[in-house]
Formats: sequence, C-alpha cells, structure tokens
Amino acid sequence: MAGPGCGGKQSSGPAAPGQPGAGTAPAQGASGELRVDPALTTDEALVQLLRGLDISEVTVLESGKILFRIEDVAMALFRFEDGDLQLYYGIGGVRCPFEPINEWNKQHRHSRAYLDDEQDPVIESDLLSDGGLSQEKLEMFVRTFQMSAAQFLELLSEHCQVSQDREA
Repeated sequence: MAGPGCGGKQSSGPAAPGQPGAGTAPAQGASGELRVDPALTTDEALVQLLRGLDISEVTVLESGKILFRIEDVAMALFRFEDGDLQLYYGIGGVRCPFEPINEWNKQHRHSRAYLDDEQDPVIESDLLSDGGLSQEKLEMFVRTFQMSAAQFLELLSEHCQVSQDREA
C-alpha cells in the first residue's frame, strides 16, 4: 500500500454550510468558531477510535500513518499536520479500465477513485479539520468509507480483471 495518491495533500476546500449528510455539527468555542477536539488529533486517539469501532487489527506504521483491517480488507488512515485526515484503500494486481473509475467519481461525492502510478485501483476520502472534529464525526467518516470500499469492491468485481497474485 503506497499511500495518498499524489504524494502531497489534496484538498477540495471546506464543505459548504448546510450540505445534506454533513454529519454531526462541529464543536464551537465561546466566540462561535469551529474547533477541533485536541484529544482527537493524535495517533493514539485515532487508534482508540478505530478499536472502539470493533476494528481489532490496528497498527501505527509511523507517525501519521495507521493501517487497519475491516473484514480482511486493509485500509490506511493518514493524519496530516494541520489535523486533516485521509482514508485510503488500494488493491494491487487488479486491472481496470478508466470508464468505471470515472463513473464512480461521477456518482459518489464522499470519495474519489483513481488508478495509481502502478495502475492499481484506489479509493480515498478526506476529512477536513477546519470544519471541526468530534468523535461522532470521525466515526461517521470511517463507517462511510467502509461502506464506500465495499461498493468499490463490487464495482471492481463487475468491471475489472483480477490477477491471481492480487495484493490488498
């Protein structure tokens, strides 16, 4: 598993106010500004959050890079210095045309798919901390990505060729 697709952080900007499905309202300080719960910004806190979601295989590979498994599917959680988070799932040894990947991106706004440098299919999702972070928001982020990864696997099984030496 290589990591985030372009090496650098990708950001699509802050979410528009009042977007449906935006999740739990972020915590606000006394002046009304959005804030990040500092207890949620460490690797240790993120490991505890994942374990609290009944994810037992959680490993900190290095600072800001956490590998975990859900139902034998390996995923990664990247924590950036500004507090933003990115979930990543890539599958090696699968050959897929661009068309189903492009269709995925047209139909799914909470994640994006692409073919990485080795032409393996990848799905990612970002959570921007400038919208505030809470335990509930982080849990929803992980669960939503888990559902997206399952749907992504269905797409791959329908449209892509899996080699026999496939790696997850």
